[in-house]
Formats: sequence, C-alpha cells, structure tokens
Amino acid sequence: MIISITLCKLESGSGKKQDLTPMVLLGGNFGHGFIAAGAGGAAGGIGNVPLRILASAVIGGTVSKITGGKFANGATSAAFATAVEAGFKGEFSSGKKFDSNSVEDVDEFIKNTKLASKITKSEDGTSMSIVATISGSAEISAADLDSYVSAIESQWTGTYSDDNGKQLSLTFDLQIVESGGDISVLACAKCGYSLNENRQLRLIRGIALQGGNKMWYSKQYGGKYIAGHEFGHVLGFDHIGTNQLMSSGGGGGLIRNPSYSTIKTLFENY
Repeated sequence: MIISITLCKLESGSGKKQDLTPMVLLGGNFGHGFIAAGAGGAAGGIGNVPLRILASAVIGGTVSKITGGKFANGATSAAFATAVEAGFKGEFSSGKKFDSNSVEDVDEFIKNTKLASKITKSEDGTSMSIVATISGSAEISAADLDSYVSAIESQWTGTYSDDNGKQLSLTFDLQIVESGGDISVLACAKCGYSLNENRQLRLIRGIALQGGNKMWYSKQYGGKYIAGHEFGHVLGFDHIGTNQLMSSGGGGGLIRNPSYSTIKTLFENY
C-alpha cells in the first residue's frame, strides 16, 4: 500500500495554507518526490520498521536521482511515506493498534502508565482494584456508553482460581465523565466489513491502543460484546491463545471472563 499525504497548517489570521510536504520543504520538485515515495514501497517486505524506513530512503533517493531529481529529496519523501504507512498500520510498538480481527500473537505486554497510577493492590498481592474515569465522544449515546462500561466491569471483575486453588481477586470501578477521562471511547469509523490484504472479507468489531488510552466503539458491529476484549488491550495485553477473552476475534462475545493466567499476568505487571 502506498500512501500520499500533503501536510498543511493554517497561517494565523491569514486563512492561508502552508504546504509542509517534505519535497516542498526541501525546495525540490514534487513529481520526483512522488515517484520516489512510490518506489520506496519496494522495501515493504522488511518487517523491522526502522530498517524498512532506511531501505525505502535509499531506494527512493536512487530513483529520484535517476529521474533527474535530488537524492536527498527522494530519500526524504520515501522515508516519510514509509513512516506514515507504518504509523497507520500501528507497527510502532508504543500504542500499537489492535482491531478485533488481528491475528498477531506475540505475547507482548505493554504497561498502561496512566492506569498504573489508578491501581491499588493488597499487601499480600492477591487482590487488585482499578478506579479510573472514562469518557465517550459525542457520537456515542449516554446509554450506549453506560452499557459498554458496565460490560467491561462485569467481564474483568471477579475472583480467579488456578488448578491448585490459589485465588486472585480483581475489581474495576470505571466512572463515566463528560470529557477528559483516563480512557477515551471514540466512535469507530473503521469498524464493519472490509477486505484484508489477501482480499478476504473480515469483520472489525472494535479497535484499541495496546497500553494506550483510546478505544474505538461500534454499536452495530461490536457493542458491549467486544468491550472487555478491547479494554484488555488498553490494559496492555496482546492477543493470547484461543477460546478466551483476549484471543484474536475478541472471544466472539461468548467468553465473558479472562483466564487465570491472564489475570496473573496483569498482577505481575502492575
């Protein structure tokens, strides 16, 4: 996928837009930069994002030079396009985006630093309570947000036991505020049916930032049935195993609670 973006800012008081596209900033020809950015996409098979950006810069700069432009201009445009694409795909580990249908499972936990300050643990380490605020965007009705938050609380609150009878107790108290909550729930424009990169139909029911403070909600496609799963990503969880709340697919709205091992991981990281 190749993304072409023009960055603009409004000059105060004038209403004029100032073009911040890299090729313009460098005083080059936009056409050469556009070609170079496209050629930089040849590095798309490299999994490591920084290396992919570097490779695309070299390729883009070379193509720009061959077509009569400047190497530096082409390299900058190609690197910029690659970085933007990686950002849209959520490939930078900090605040990685997860949709309900992602198949990644790297067992990575990213601690939510904001929620960490909202957690209280017992002295013996067997109980934990999380008290935080949550706010919704204007497109989400108060009733729908209340249902969504209640689902999160009910899916995560409980006492969990392992095979030896060891117990861990978790309590959630998410208080809805009008704005500026610790967690923001936004309307999900990308939720619904779409074709993936293999031209296969998939359903995105919800999106969340792993270890971040934003969730994207769709009443039509996910609603409260995907709430606990997406909040798990906010807590810091990657997709885990199969047939459980944090599995890829969100548990299908059928698995109401996380596993003991998931709760144990939560306790170990906070």
